[in-house]
Amino acid sequence: MSEFKQAIEPLSHVTLHYRLAVLDDAGQEVSDFLNTFSGNPATVAIGQAQLAPFMEEKLLGLTEGAHETYDLSADEAFGDYNSQLRQVVSRQLLMEGNPQVDSFGSGDFVEFAMPNGYRMS
Repeated sequence: MSEFKQAIEPLSHVTLHYRLAVLDDAGQEVSDFLNTFSGNPATVAIGQAQLAPFMEEKLLGLTEGAHETYDLSADEAFGDYNSQLRQVVSRQLLMEGNPQVDSFGSGDFVEFAMPNGYRMS
């Protein structure tokens, strides 16, 4: 007798591991941007903006135990480039938000303290 596995649909609660990797210009993996495999899985509600829309779209229709890999272009993952969202910040501001590092390179993860006390990454 086959076991019924319910597919992920809008408003589903899903517990999963996922990994986002940073690639170089040649498409080779450089590092993990986010990886839940080394700890506890994430539980999210589909359609509640807990994951980026592109990630939710890829999950719809999958069933328990599925293992998928997706390669996305920057446009697919982050949307069209918007120059108004780009901001130049001083080295002093970078260091204030990241006292644990001595220098920064392309693709580094940085944090900023917001005026309301929240942290922005």
